[in-house]
Amino acid sequence: MKNKAIIFFAAACLLTVNLVWALSNDSKDEGKVKWHSITEVEKLSKDDPRPILVKVYTDWCGWCKKMDKDTFDDSTVADYINENYYAVKLNAESTTPFKFKGESLTPKAFAQKYGVRGFPTTIFFGKNFTSPNVIPGYQDAKKFQKTLESNK
Repeated sequence: MKNKAIIFFAAACLLTVNLVWALSNDSKDEGKVKWHSITEVEKLSKDDPRPILVKVYTDWCGWCKKMDKDTFDDSTVADYINENYYAVKLNAESTTPFKFKGESLTPKAFAQKYGVRGFPTTIFFGKNFTSPNVIPGYQDAKKFQKTLESNK
């Protein structure tokens, strides 16, 4: 009987800790970029048009990982992106097709269409994917913040 009580108490404690942790993490999205798929952004843009930021990367790219850590994980940059842009992450080596402006494209074809030649590359579009501005290379948070403000 004593063993059952100890097991029950331990399980209750574990569940409580997990619940508190889950609630605290789910309620705080500040400081993290909200990434969307291109399909989602096309739908969202119909009701609430905004400029669009497309981050083109590959899994093996060291500078892409550095930009994630130094730039996109910066809370000032992330909050600015979330307030002013729709953000899309696009793995240029993915072969999964998606619809873009009525056309079926792979991420690789999308990257080629917009002249991406290296990684990371950030493509800024006006509202509804108009007027692309392709910016190649790594930028730290301070420089990228200025880039965000000038492409809004």
